[in-house]
Amino acid sequence: MKLVIEQKTLLDALGHVRFIVEKRNVSPVLGNVLLEAHDGCLKLTTTDLDVSIREEVKANVQEPGATTINIATLYEIVCRIADGSEIELKSSEENSQVVVKSGKARFQLPAISADQFSASLAADLPTQFTLTGAELYSLIRNTAFSMSDVDSHYTMNGVYLHSLKQDDRELLRAVATDGHRLAYAQQPAPKSCMDMPGIIIPRKTIRLILKLLEKNRDFDVNVSVSLTQVIFAFNTIHVQSRLIDGQFPNYIDVIPTQNTFELKMNRRDFLEAVDRVALLSQDKTNGIKMSINPGSLTLSAASPNAGSAVEEVAIDFNGEAMETGFNATYLSQIGEHIESKTMVGQLLDENTPMILYGQDEGENLYVLMPIRV
Repeated sequence: MKLVIEQKTLLDALGHVRFIVEKRNVSPVLGNVLLEAHDGCLKLTTTDLDVSIREEVKANVQEPGATTINIATLYEIVCRIADGSEIELKSSEENSQVVVKSGKARFQLPAISADQFSASLAADLPTQFTLTGAELYSLIRNTAFSMSDVDSHYTMNGVYLHSLKQDDRELLRAVATDGHRLAYAQQPAPKSCMDMPGIIIPRKTIRLILKLLEKNRDFDVNVSVSLTQVIFAFNTIHVQSRLIDGQFPNYIDVIPTQNTFELKMNRRDFLEAVDRVALLSQDKTNGIKMSINPGSLTLSAASPNAGSAVEEVAIDFNGEAMETGFNATYLSQIGEHIESKTMVGQLLDENTPMILYGQDEGENLYVLMPIRV
């Protein structure tokens, strides 16, 4: 294999595919990137055996071929080569090495045969539909922060994606929960996804897709789904992932239906007050007390060692005075994913979960469990 490629092109592609490579692997080849050169392009592939990612970029291929080299080392080398430079990659099957050259710099890296690299990427799966990058990014971004990071809660270690019919509307909905909070986001469903199975996309895959879509939201994303796999293909990137095998919790039962009291507040004023008061909340629970009255919301927190804090925020409230408490971090995270100027909360009493949403955002909803403060 021999090719020449622009430094920025190679750096960007390596930056995308290196995300899923673990620092420690049971097999050395899993720390490598598969390089396949042919027909004027270079394909870069990595895998951890659960998730695989491939990106195809343009290159001046002088001798087609394939090999694998350590991605961390190659990435650090390419980072240190000057912008605008050209990089030559040349492999030799005889001595299992790859030579990386740019200008007067020359690096000789050990290689592992491409035959030992295992990453089978399918072209598509039975159920297929298309979303814009912006649509998929919004679905995932507005729910992923509520995923569980406790491995024993494995069916909550990802985002649940499914289709449904509601009030004569066909919807595609993403849901995530860690048992303390729940988030769902939805949008009109592409016709071809209405028969898709409900799938749980693992946490690692979700974070990878979020990272990739940050700069690729202008592209359509082709989504393919089976009972065990999901594929996201957009621009020059192809991601294939195993799904979490299990039943996602019945989240509908968690969403209160009797919350008749409604409070409205300026979202930014509320979040800034939460941030200040939380400075003096207990480290273990990070809880703050909310004293809700018609016209005002008083936030307070106290710590035996640090002291106490109190702040009042103006609200519209149609119920009777009550006191409840919530995790300040969870309140802030939910608020940061609401874009409306006005944030709406719905309550029944101090022991009932609170529903939160943006006044002008009908498709996203958040549920937060109360805590004792």
